[in-house]
Amino acid sequence: MKKETETRDGAYLRLMEAIENVSKLNSACMRAECIKVGMHPGYRQIISYLFREDGAPQLEIVRLTNFKPSTVSVTLQKMEQEGYVTRKTDLFDQRSVRVYLTDKAKEMEKALVNRMKEKDEEAAKCFTAEELVSCCEILERLYDSVRFNG
Repeated sequence: MKKETETRDGAYLRLMEAIENVSKLNSACMRAECIKVGMHPGYRQIISYLFREDGAPQLEIVRLTNFKPSTVSVTLQKMEQEGYVTRKTDLFDQRSVRVYLTDKAKEMEKALVNRMKEKDEEAAKCFTAEELVSCCEILERLYDSVRFNG
């Protein structure tokens, strides 16, 4: 039993190191691609979210990013000054501010998504469809385990 535990522990550590390495590499790649399309890398998470949920409340962006409300406010202010977003008071709740992407930001996000899709397709070529599905299932289980037990 001890050998199985050592093997299991060693395999888990290898898995976690591999995830960390892939994450770092992906972040560096994403950062470089953001710069290539003219997007500040720090805006990526917000722009990506608003691309899917345009008009989201500012507080929802705070929850999504896990940043302090003041950090999100300052970032959105800069993004507004640079022409990436507009902020409007919610018509039904005057206490809430909704954030909308400008056409400039939408075009940058589309360009970035297309560039990353090409890179993802190239990276995925070394896996079969079944291996990709299996890997996703394993990583989702690991995520849930760490989230609930970590």
